[in-house]
Amino acid sequence: MGSHFGCRGLGAFTLTIALGAAGLAACGDDDKSSARTKEGYCAFESQIDAAFNSAFEGLGADATEEQMIAAAAAVSKTVLDKFGAGAKAAAPDEIAADVAVLFAAVEKAAAGDPEAFNDPAMGAAGDRVDEFCYGPPTQDTTPASSP
Repeated sequence: MGSHFGCRGLGAFTLTIALGAAGLAACGDDDKSSARTKEGYCAFESQIDAAFNSAFEGLGADATEEQMIAAAAAVSKTVLDKFGAGAKAAAPDEIAADVAVLFAAVEKAAAGDPEAFNDPAMGAAGDRVDEFCYGPPTQDTTPASSP
């Protein structure tokens, strides 16, 4: 499942950094990457999620808020530089507005705004983009064990 570009809020970074849930894959140069198709955009989404995930994997559970903010700013700058224009151009009409909301948050995070990913509108946009690319969220239906 996606990560909304790695986060739903700084407090949730450690939790959501599994945010796309795993690390920026290499950026492909194939024609699919720039097409305004589901596959074209979702290839970017996967790479963006991977970038955010890998940026936070090495921080550990004892990371300070300052370290989290610095990591968010650094990865956000990288995402904007490597994927921003291409991802926004590749977004199909169905999710273009949501992608714009997500990238607005990434731009704020790149500028060092610690609240950039705490906006409920960003979380809702990320949920819609995740569902578009990865399908509806799954829920664990395993019964809880009794004590």
